[in-house]
Amino acid sequence: MLKNKRRVAGSFGLPAVLALFAALLPGGAAQADEGAANIVAPSQAAASRFSVELANAPQVVKDKAAEATRNGAKIVSIASADYTPSGSEPSAFAYPSGCGLWVLVTKVGNYAVNSSLTSCNSRPSEIAMKAQLARWRGTWWQTVASKYDETSTSQTLVVEAKHRCIGTTYTYQGATGGDLVLNGRLYTADAWDGARIVC
Repeated sequence: MLKNKRRVAGSFGLPAVLALFAALLPGGAAQADEGAANIVAPSQAAASRFSVELANAPQVVKDKAAEATRNGAKIVSIASADYTPSGSEPSAFAYPSGCGLWVLVTKVGNYAVNSSLTSCNSRPSEIAMKAQLARWRGTWWQTVASKYDETSTSQTLVVEAKHRCIGTTYTYQGATGGDLVLNGRLYTADAWDGARIVC
């Protein structure tokens, strides 16, 4: 199985991803955990990026987003990445995977959720994903949820990491690493994004 020989089962590089994200926070880390009075609506650029991400996504991702919205979720962030050959494998252009990884950070009731999905044009022999959710604590990232799953029977895999967040306001980061085996080759993808969530 993938989890015995691939990087997903080990420690996914969430600390490095979160450190990068902290550096990119508007106003720096000092403002990352201020009170709700300073929360602003997502910019038009961010809303436009969400639209582009969803418009270019396969139907299964659009369906997942629509289902989440119907169930009362507010999509606050979305990111995607293509699966590319791992390590010293030939370039992605030589062996395109036809697979993508999407990370949707949502607020559902009193929960912050990293809802991640891998979708492929053809069925890989294995897909594995590790989804993590962290919140910014002013000077460091605290991992609050983590979930791993794998499949060898489907073209898609959904993994959700949830955190109950009643009465709090934090910047949440959803980060997911995925591995899959297609035509005997290992492909990997990492995607992450985040936003402030008022619970």
